[in-house]
Amino acid sequence: MSTHGPDEPSDTVRNVGRAAEFDTAMDLTSRQTRTTDGAIRAWENGPLPSAHRENGLSGRRAAMVRAAKDAIETNLDKRDLSPAMVARLLGVSLRTLHRSFAASDDSIMSFARRRRLEEAHDDLIRSGATTGISEIAARWHFSDASHFIRHFKSVYGTTPAAYLRNHSTRSRS
Repeated sequence: MSTHGPDEPSDTVRNVGRAAEFDTAMDLTSRQTRTTDGAIRAWENGPLPSAHRENGLSGRRAAMVRAAKDAIETNLDKRDLSPAMVARLLGVSLRTLHRSFAASDDSIMSFARRRRLEEAHDDLIRSGATTGISEIAARWHFSDASHFIRHFKSVYGTTPAAYLRNHSTRSRS
């Protein structure tokens, strides 16, 4: 009988992760399959060297957060992106996923929202005035334009429209 430390998954968790990967492999895109494979390898490989630890997290938790962030990146464009979806892709319980993120002083959906906002920001700059703010908000799955504008302003200090005006003024100068 093996003993496991607090950050180590049991053999059962590894086997469940492999079974979850096998059962859903036909439904996954190649990017999702790579994310799942990476998560399983991260769990199996154990602690990361200190240079690769994320925000001071220990081995397996840092690997879990890294794998979860990869899964989020892969699925940013999916409307149904949720902690449950990420846990399912990684073959771990929702509780394990939340616990790993909590140790990093972040939450799964805060990270996803930040990344979606960065992508929306990039879309705004790329498209200029040719794409409406509502369309960009919808593309990145903000519930509505006002929700998007509120988050954008909290990060960038101005509304998307004002940001775009300032950005295009600076580009012409």
